[in-house]
This record gives sequence, C-alpha cells and structure tokens, in this order.
Amino acid sequence: MELKFKKVYTVSSKNDPETPRIWLQSLVCKQAGFEKGQELYVSINETDKEIVIQNTPLDSAVSRVKVSGRTVNNTEQPYVEPLVDTASKKYQRIIRVRQKVEINVYQGEGSSRIVVRPLKFKLLEKETFVKSTDERISMLSICSGAGFGSAHFEECGYFKSIGAVELEDDSVETYSFNFPGSYIFNGDIRDCMTIPKSDVALVTMPCNESSSLGERTQGIMNDLLLATSEIIKATESRIVFFENVPAWYKTEGYGKLKSLLKEDFPYWQEKQLESYDFGSIARRNRKYACAFRNQEDFMAFQFPTPPQGVKRKKLREFLNKAEADTYEWKSVENWLSNFKERGDKGGAYKDRSLEKTFVKTSATELNCVPKRYTSQTASNSYVLSEDEKSFRFLTIPELFKIFKVPSWFRFPETIGKIRKYEMIGQSVCGHVFQAIANRIAEVFFRNQPKKEKRDEFIPQLSIDDEQLGFVF
Repeated sequence: MELKFKKVYTVSSKNDPETPRIWLQSLVCKQAGFEKGQELYVSINETDKEIVIQNTPLDSAVSRVKVSGRTVNNTEQPYVEPLVDTASKKYQRIIRVRQKVEINVYQGEGSSRIVVRPLKFKLLEKETFVKSTDERISMLSICSGAGFGSAHFEECGYFKSIGAVELEDDSVETYSFNFPGSYIFNGDIRDCMTIPKSDVALVTMPCNESSSLGERTQGIMNDLLLATSEIIKATESRIVFFENVPAWYKTEGYGKLKSLLKEDFPYWQEKQLESYDFGSIARRNRKYACAFRNQEDFMAFQFPTPPQGVKRKKLREFLNKAEADTYEWKSVENWLSNFKERGDKGGAYKDRSLEKTFVKTSATELNCVPKRYTSQTASNSYVLSEDEKSFRFLTIPELFKIFKVPSWFRFPETIGKIRKYEMIGQSVCGHVFQAIANRIAEVFFRNQPKKEKRDEFIPQLSIDDEQLGFVF
C-alpha cells in the first residue's frame, strides 16, 4: 500500500479521563475513502506499536466500528461528512491520552488502511521517500494553503505536484481535491517527520507578522522556520522557491532561515515584482527568492522582467454576466456613512484614499485582493453599479479569472463561501507565478544530467579536389 496522507493530533479521552479516543475527522475518512455506514476492522499490533483500522477484514481484528456521519449545512448544498469515533481501554497498550499521535492513510487496490501510532519525533532527522514515477519536475509545497501556487506551476506543463505540508484542514481538503495523487502532511510543521524527495520546494510561509494588512507581530514565526529548514534539506531539492510580502525578507526569521540553509544552498537570488506590471488588473506586490544547490543552476536562472507594452484589460472583461441575477448589491451611501464615522473616531480610516475602492466596469486597475476581501474596508475594490449608488463584491469565478487560476482548479463543495474568499486572498498571482515557473523549468532543461560519452568512431567530413568524401 502507498502512503497518501499523514496527520498529527493530540489524543483526547472519552467515557473516562484515561480512555484513549481515536477521532478520525472527515478529512481523514475522505482520504481513506471511508463512507457512512461502512464497517471497519480494528487490530492492535503491540510489536510495531500501532493501531490498524481498515475497510477489509483483518485476521487480527479485536473489534469492529462503523463509519458514522454528520450533516453540514454551512454550504450551498448540505452534505454528510464521514466520521469515525472509537474509544477503548485496549488502546492504552499503544497510545495515551494527551499524547501526540500520527494518523497515516495508506491506499491499495480495493482497500484502505489507517495506521495510528505514537508520533516518531526526531529533532534533526526526517524520513524521506520517492513519491512519483512521473518524469516531470517534481515539486513539494511547504505551507501550501489551498494549492494555488502548485496549480500555477502545474499549469506550465513541466511540473508535477507530489506533496504538501499544511496546517489548516479545509486548505488541505482543497489541495487534495485538486491534486488527488499527492502526499499530504496535515498538522503543525514542527511535527512533520516524513516527506517526499522533490526537485523543487515551494515555500510560502504565513505573512501575518510582516504584511501591512496583517498583525505585524514579527518574530512569532521564527520557531516554525527552524522546522522548515530541516524539511527543505530533507527534500534534497535542487531549487527552493520562496514567495512572500516584501517586509518578510527584512525579518530576523528570514535571515535565520538563509543562515540555516546556506551550507546546502549557498546561491541566492531575490526579486520584487508587481503583478500589475505583468498584465494583472489587480495589484499584488510581492518579493520572490530562489535558493540553489549548485552554481550552474544559479547562473542559468534569471527572474522574468515585466513585458513591454502590456495591453490593459478592463474590469468588464472579467465579469460573469451569467451570474447577474445573483449579485448582492449594497448601498454606497451607507458604506460612506460608516466610513466617515470610523474616520471621525480616528485610527487608520481617517486619511485612507478611496480612489480604487469603488470601481467602474471600465477600470483597468484594482487594489490588492486581501484575505478579508468580504469585509468593508477602503483597501478593497468593489464593483460600482451603473447609477453609482450601489456596489458589490467580485464573485469567486471573477476572482479566478483575475488571478489567472487554471480552469481545472476547483473548490470542493464542502468549502464555505467566506473561506473561499479567504483562500483566494491568501493565494498568489498566476501572471507572475507562471512566468517564474517557466524560468525555473528552463534551468532543468539547460542543466540536464550529462550522458556518458561512448567510445565510437565518428567519420570526419572533408573536401578534397572538390570531391566530397569521408576520412577513415
């Protein structure tokens, strides 16, 4: 069986304080293909210190459990989530309450297996494996989010996403939905002990500590960077690609990360790029960095430069007229009244420009789309009605077009509307990302492994008295 998914969580109790509870959330059950009402078999292996739960009979089974379900109504269409909730004092032979355990999902032909075991934590050692037989450039995404960055790389045609490391369950669900063959670690990055080897590592660390729209609490992510450096080293990648807000590269944490990686990746390039300069209608000023294992790759790479004479599209070219009946219009007058009231109270709202807050369909430039796009702030851009009395948010399909999200990328039905907006706001611009991905691919084409020279006779072409012949 192939390892498909790994999640780390802390064991809780049920019935009494010391009875271990195995709680398999819907995300885990979906990865295993478990469905409501399905019977599962549970065995306890004291030799290997693991609890096995699978959907086909086990000779060593000590009990059976059924997959339960929970109806969720926070999306457009209610759905049933599969769940497994089992507790037993027998589990004390393997796991304990308040102990961190790893949930491993394996899949084979016609069967799935979940292995629960105590977390095997080694500070400076990672378990690695080769994930894919696909001969395209393999890529692992660290702090992957919903997988927009991976999607832009795959859209180029040269890359194959083989894995991701991500904390948020719904982001993992979206990633898994779009990259069903990839390995996923779901949990605190400091608990990640198993990782696939890859050619390229894509790193998009949380930017809350540095973003002008974030919390500006520099330093709280430094402990995560230590774990990140070890994961990057374990991948044995040739190139590491970073994306973040410009201020992140000035933090102490980024400096430490470079220091930790310099022995394995001594060559670095950095470049600040604005998505608007690459043809996007929405601004997204980001800085990018590439770290290289060898000088040959470093010399072969150059960040892309903005194209000359970009033809500016108007907002109307991104709007979805088929959704017109579902637009939710809001009062501009009420918004401005609320804005003025906040400004009168002082704070950041007082001197905020509204130049690109309400935009007509003829607009060619929008503000950056943030995580909190569905809030009403001056830093957002809203579509203005023809009579200029109402405004609305851009829809999800419209934002997909603006961000140049590949047409095959989808949100699963289980993701709520607000979370979809938040994930898009945390994503990346396809105009820039795909341009950089092509440049990284070019490095692999230029610096292919040299083939062994064969000792064979090659005749030389010569011209003798206007007679064409071969010299032997």
